[in-house]
Amino acid sequence: MASTILMSEAQDGGFGFWLIAMLASGGWGFAGRWIVLHPDKIFPNGLFASRDSFGARVGRFESSLVGTFMAFSGATGVVFYLALIVHLPSWIGIPAAIACGIYAAIHVRKELRQHTAETDQHVQSS
Repeated sequence: MASTILMSEAQDGGFGFWLIAMLASGGWGFAGRWIVLHPDKIFPNGLFASRDSFGARVGRFESSLVGTFMAFSGATGVVFYLALIVHLPSWIGIPAAIACGIYAAIHVRKELRQHTAETDQHVQSS
């Protein structure tokens, strides 16, 4: 019932809600990217016994995983809401949104590997 009401609002041209939802999804995706690239800023210094302790590694892994899912859901939301705004049929919009979300998650993971390699080179050179 609620989805029918929201769909009729989008079809009637009241796309302000969809635009706000699209911007919020984009912000969610960028926040996920930031979490993936900067897991050390999530946990304050001194929280773990050392930087390479088991708990610190688990914390970094968990924050990276959560950030990846945030990037996936943010990109999926942006494309899905965009598809609703331009009145694409759901059989096109939903698979396109999921494909873009998967691409965003893969891209963020590649960016993390590149960022980690650059950081390791910087640490080794100093």
